[in-house]
Amino acid sequence: MKKALIVGGFGVDLNVALYEGAWPLSEGDGTFAQVGELSLGHAGSGVALQCAALGLYVAAADVLGDDDFGWVVRKELARRGVRLEAVTHESGTRRSVVLVRPDGGRFFLHDPRHPYDMTVGPMLWLPGMEDADWVHIVIVNWARHALRDARERGILTSTDLQDWDTQNEHHREFAYGADVVFCSATALPDADVFATDVFTNGIARLVIVTKGADGAVAYQRDAEPIYLPALLPPGRTIVDTTGAGDAFCGAFMSGLVRGQSIPQAGRRAALAAAYAASFTGTNSHLITVEELDQVDAKV
Repeated sequence: MKKALIVGGFGVDLNVALYEGAWPLSEGDGTFAQVGELSLGHAGSGVALQCAALGLYVAAADVLGDDDFGWVVRKELARRGVRLEAVTHESGTRRSVVLVRPDGGRFFLHDPRHPYDMTVGPMLWLPGMEDADWVHIVIVNWARHALRDARERGILTSTDLQDWDTQNEHHREFAYGADVVFCSATALPDADVFATDVFTNGIARLVIVTKGADGAVAYQRDAEPIYLPALLPPGRTIVDTTGAGDAFCGAFMSGLVRGQSIPQAGRRAALAAAYAASFTGTNSHLITVEELDQVDAKV
């Protein structure tokens, strides 16, 4: 069984589905909406849970609070088969309110909680690296040290730059220091230029730029880019895209470490992302390997 280690990025989401006509928000006092249940959210959670659903052994390492939100994270990860190593910090557990637009798009109100200059000892992540086939590093500041440690040990690494605009210096070490780099096209000035820069200044062998309903592009070092089309499982409708990118990343890397080709891993990742987005709530329903095999055969 392949083993993944996910470092950083665990927390909780509260998804609020806005009714038709409620977006953009007006200047009034309020509006009606459907408030969902508290769910396990943020970038690390989605990747970890999707990998676990697809049959990988998944370990996680992060900083949580000794608060109700932190215990939700601990309990839900254990229930869904992810082994967590965590240290506790007084600032608490990451949390977000997610406004879900009527078209399924979302707007985050993110509370990261932790001080930017937080120091975390390497024993949080080093034990999980001992037999890991792959390490995914979320772009929390302290996790850049875990990225360096994984690289020194020759372990396959990945990171997701989220909606990087190529200007924020916080992201740069992650962009240049991982083997596989994911990034949303949302704020990219030019995806081709971005990929070229990552290959020129970093170690990446693969750069994946995701474009939502327009699919994704897999840029390869010393080879032509590969277009990965968006796919929708039969009978599903997009209702909440929160966490879809994380499901894509988790499914793609699960396939890659199992020896799948880039087009095959991309196809299954697109199906996993769309499946996740066809349910309300962050990471509420993630496709299993059996379900993915069935859907893949039908599309």
